[in-house]
Amino acid sequence: MPLPIIVLAIIFGSMLLSLKFVLDYRRERDSALGPGTRRNEGSLGAGELKRLVRDAVEESIDPLVRRIEDLERTLRGPDGPPRPALGPGRAALPPSTVESPVPTTEKTAEDA
Repeated sequence: MPLPIIVLAIIFGSMLLSLKFVLDYRRERDSALGPGTRRNEGSLGAGELKRLVRDAVEESIDPLVRRIEDLERTLRGPDGPPRPALGPGRAALPPSTVESPVPTTEKTAEDA
């Protein structure tokens, strides 16, 4: 009678020892990867990451969009139609206030 009990104890002990080795291996592997790197822990899905990036971009450009809309309303003026632009980012100004960005080297009658 004691033989089947010994066989069962050996089988049961082998199963427990195998389980202990597996758990120890997983613990060592997870601790070697560092904190927060376990499977499905602290990871983001592709959809969630896209949503986070979209929200961050919208939040960061919102003040710029408002500023552009204000400038467009200013350029339109109270009458409504927009004034012509001189170049990229420059609104039309009266001729007396427009200064040339390039100095002229033409000789005038006074220099001669």
